[in-house]
Amino acid sequence: MLLTGRLMLRSLSLASSPSTPTLQEIASNHPAGVAKVVLKKGKTQLFKDGSPMVYSGAVDRVIGRPPPTTGDIVLVADGTEKPIGWGFYNSTSMFRVRLMQQEEETAQNPSCALNAEKLLETRIAAAVKLRENLGLPSTHTNAYRLVNSEGDRLDGLCSMNQLEIIEKIQINENNLRGVCEAMKESSKGVGGGKGKSKLIFTGFTKISKDMTYMFVLKLGWET
Repeated sequence: MLLTGRLMLRSLSLASSPSTPTLQEIASNHPAGVAKVVLKKGKTQLFKDGSPMVYSGAVDRVIGRPPPTTGDIVLVADGTEKPIGWGFYNSTSMFRVRLMQQEEETAQNPSCALNAEKLLETRIAAAVKLRENLGLPSTHTNAYRLVNSEGDRLDGLCSMNQLEIIEKIQINENNLRGVCEAMKESSKGVGGGKGKSKLIFTGFTKISKDMTYMFVLKLGWET
């Protein structure tokens, strides 16, 4: 009964906001254009249920000219070509798309739709706020995960406070700087130690031909 009530409220909320643009409409107005990865019949529900990794065997076809390259933002669509979400494309991995946001979420927060930097900043800020609400760090715990991958809806990104972070990701260079800036901005003022923590971006290095980057972030204490 409670679940039915929540579904009805969500439906009413979405229905009462006819001016909210759909993901397809946002993509249509994207200056660079956005390719579409269409799923095979029967594969859609798995990703609607929350699985973030679209494996190659679930992909029926890719629509877009020129075709997307590794690190590009793409739409993920069902067999009728209706978008169900968006994410980062990888042409060489068995996981073709890393889903970042579902269609339903874009209706609730259109500002993050197809905007990697804004989405990452929002989720990292939420992760930091969660740790603050849990009283971290504390007199009992001074080491913890500032970002915990899928647990914070940031699949593939994991970082510890007070430790050097070395992360391998597949993303294009323009978005990479946005990721680093989002991490720095969202981590300002996190309490800990004798002062405040800050995230110091020390650079990134390309390590392969498929747009994979290794970047190093260091979290230290302000004096």
